[in-house]
Amino acid sequence: LSASNELAINSLGFLDHWKGAERLVNYEGNYHFHPSYLGVIDEYSLKVVKELSLGIKNIFISGHPVLEEIQSKNFFLKEEKGKNILLVSQPKALKGSFSSLFSIKNKEGKTLLHEIVELAEELNILDRLNYRPHPKEEIEGNIPERIKIESNNKDYIMNNYDYFLGFDSILLVESHAAGKVSISMNFNNIGKFFKDEIPYDYSYKVSSLSELEKLLNNNDLCPPPKVDYSSSTKNCLQIIHDVLSKGET
Repeated sequence: LSASNELAINSLGFLDHWKGAERLVNYEGNYHFHPSYLGVIDEYSLKVVKELSLGIKNIFISGHPVLEEIQSKNFFLKEEKGKNILLVSQPKALKGSFSSLFSIKNKEGKTLLHEIVELAEELNILDRLNYRPHPKEEIEGNIPERIKIESNNKDYIMNNYDYFLGFDSILLVESHAAGKVSISMNFNNIGKFFKDEIPYDYSYKVSSLSELEKLLNNNDLCPPPKVDYSSSTKNCLQIIHDVLSKGET
């Protein structure tokens, strides 16, 4: 995008998350990273981008094709007890660091991950608790040996896990679209490292370990109502067609 802007070549981009629009501006406040045309998920995203005053020629509401595809599938929904739980990691992404939010320590020096492992042992659910690292995360030496690393593809995890436990990762939104239960944590100073900007209810919110314990003890949690992402793919293809039809360079 930076190169195309320098060469005065039009470009088209799409936002796939509600957060991160500020990255369209570089650290010096210049607009090198923004495309000429931009597709955003919904009215909320449109408002956020417009408030940045980027001078983008046209902004379109496109929806989210990935979430549309997930909603179109019939994933296995486990009704009996013994829910499988996936810890969805997310990096702090500060100053080039990609250490996990699960590595944040409490006042006693325990990481959030170790606290959750201890809680899972108390609840006798550790054998149903696995860990999904972020692709850029350094996991060697940072994950307790008792935790299994989940590296299977998305369809597999949507079919084999029931509760998705994390922060505001897009995987939590995707699990909600799949009809699964997602749980967002914000305690142990985690709020310093992320701000949940997703504009609708997609998960249960917990602000303490005791609140998390209550949810993990509940085998009858139901996800909030789904958001309709139908026609997202159609919308994106139409936007691409319209932009290319302009024939501008």
